[in-house]
Amino acid sequence: MPPVLQNIINAILNSTPDKKDISLTTGNSGRILFLTIYYTQTQDETCHQKIEELLEENFAILNREPVTASFHNGLAGYGWLLQHLVKNHLLDQDDLINILAQSDEVIMGEIHQKLNTLKDLTIFDMEFFQTCHYLFQRLKKSGCIKPLLTEVVNRLESMTFAFLKDGHPTFQEPAIPEITLFLSKCICTDIQKRKAKNS
Repeated sequence: MPPVLQNIINAILNSTPDKKDISLTTGNSGRILFLTIYYTQTQDETCHQKIEELLEENFAILNREPVTASFHNGLAGYGWLLQHLVKNHLLDQDDLINILAQSDEVIMGEIHQKLNTLKDLTIFDMEFFQTCHYLFQRLKKSGCIKPLLTEVVNRLESMTFAFLKDGHPTFQEPAIPEITLFLSKCICTDIQKRKAKNS
């Protein structure tokens, strides 16, 4: 292993779990993800013990702190991590059924609230996209998710075609970020391909 990666591993192993941050980017979940990759290659027991310690702290945080639906630093990202650990045989799916179901309810509630304010693509952002994408992975586990995602897809479809229509007044101000334009074109292209395939 390159020295720089070993230094990162050592730093995580010697660190204290964060008492508030479960995020995939700056918090305990990001550390767990990094250690998981290392553990699947080495079966290092010290690494496994640290993963369990970080998981215990994350569950403690969920019991005492309000956590958003965010994929970046909330329940969607943590839910994705837990399922990743199941795939790598570090957790048992049956132990997570209630935890993930409760998370789904919070996530769906926040998405529904955002959907009510999502009038056009000027406020569509990557965070919303990522959180919805997480729910697509949960479709087979919860029948309650499909109606909400269907509404999200239908809303994005209508807004995307309106957005790409020349001279549409809704999108003159404020300026649309480049990432929104890129995502809109991707969504539009995918919708057109699916409709062509089904016709």
